[in-house]
Amino acid sequence: MKKRLLLLAGLLPTILAAAPPQVTNVTASQQADTKFVNVSYTLVLDGGQTAFVELWFSHDNGLTYPIACTSVSGDVNASVSAGSKSAVWNAEEDWDHQFTANGKIRVIATYGDEPSGFAGGGGGDGSGGSGSGSGDSSLVTVSWVSHKTPMEVAPGFFNWTDYTSMVVESYADRGLILALIKMDPTEVTNAKWNEVANWALNNGYTELPLAPGSADADKPMTGMTYWQAIKWCNARSEMDGHEPAYYVDANETIFGDINGDGQITYGTDLFETEDPFTMQDTNGNGQWDEGEPYTDQNFNGQFDPQEFYDSNGNGQHDVGLQIAFRTGTIISDYETGVNIKWPADGYRLPEAEIWKKMATGGANEKMWPWGDDVPNVGLVTSTILADLDPETVDGLESTEPTSADGRQANGFDLKDLIGNVAEWGEYISTYDDGFGNTTQNAEVMGGSYLGLDRADAGTWDSNAGTYVRLFNPSGGSGGGGPYTLPGSLFELVLQGAPSASSSAVGLRCVRYK
Repeated sequence: MKKRLLLLAGLLPTILAAAPPQVTNVTASQQADTKFVNVSYTLVLDGGQTAFVELWFSHDNGLTYPIACTSVSGDVNASVSAGSKSAVWNAEEDWDHQFTANGKIRVIATYGDEPSGFAGGGGGDGSGGSGSGSGDSSLVTVSWVSHKTPMEVAPGFFNWTDYTSMVVESYADRGLILALIKMDPTEVTNAKWNEVANWALNNGYTELPLAPGSADADKPMTGMTYWQAIKWCNARSEMDGHEPAYYVDANETIFGDINGDGQITYGTDLFETEDPFTMQDTNGNGQWDEGEPYTDQNFNGQFDPQEFYDSNGNGQHDVGLQIAFRTGTIISDYETGVNIKWPADGYRLPEAEIWKKMATGGANEKMWPWGDDVPNVGLVTSTILADLDPETVDGLESTEPTSADGRQANGFDLKDLIGNVAEWGEYISTYDDGFGNTTQNAEVMGGSYLGLDRADAGTWDSNAGTYVRLFNPSGGSGGGGPYTLPGSLFELVLQGAPSASSSAVGLRCVRYK
């Protein structure tokens, strides 16, 4: 059995006593005018043994350690003996174009010739997660083989369009590999929610609700807003030793250093690298070179590139994605949207395309996991909808969420992607009506015990003679109808305000690493 020590070391000397192997007297300092960091430490081992030593970097004062120091020389990796040790980390290779005033180095020493298995998550000293990096072993791993969705070409006739390459490439561009999708096998239960929420509220998080003590531990947790759902995802990430995905501060860089001067310029001029019609990047090297055309938006005759959007209005470029969403009620505005660190390995909500793929259960070119037949939930038309109680309108027996125990999983070993409770998705859209009114909508997917086409009971509008619901079909008016039962699982996506909540809306998480 391996013995290990996780030692937190800042840019000032820090000593932490622990069980063997012992690491003490850790210091770290950046070499002047370089991106090299000198690290020294003392390693105490049992007689005649050696250790595997690894370094990890934190940009947020030790709350998480997402950066593995791989470009490092000196007393690191396998076969490190006891004594006074030193190493040099080349931060330019592992963390280039990034800056922080809250950097810390973690030294991990493990007996044997293999790394500890730490995955770059929270701190092991009480400031972050468990440090195990193992995550939740209950998650189901699903490989992305193909993904076809039906496109109606005539009433009742469909062509199946394969979006595999488009979706895979889109995620790859963001540093994610869909062959490694990990998803909760069921909707997050009251017990799991409270486990994470209690940890969060004791570790710097605020404004996360708890399921009441009387709630059935095995039933899905519901009633949280979108903002509470993604904050909970961050807490779960840090509790399990992973890097959180959602941040308060936006990354303001748009195109990067497109003029190659080593700075991110707050200019006005545009330079197009990929538009085939403008062909401004004549040599195709991805940056502006003297003599290449550009769009001179300030008409001053010189290239002042717009390399970042000043989302916080402070007149300077901020790297962003440094402050994880732990406090407050929202983290986005209508300009920046949700601030997501895409390559992060933590828990997050699934986007609609991911959810749809998982909901197929592996079925190919079928409207539902079981075939093409619409579920037997009653025939509902807009003419009778307003006269029926929404909890019975689809002929369903359930009037509340139930435990997934005993139900059959789909072909991917996942339960309740369709029905039981609807689930928050990650995507938020912004709509401007042209009259100064802007609204945001987040997605909820899968239908619920209230029906395949709804995720809340709604309130009766006597003037309109219909139920007004919080969550409506995409493009809906926000009223209670008319509704049409979805003809396939690919239509089970509703949208509503991210500040809304419902007893029929819960969540499940995914990880991509």
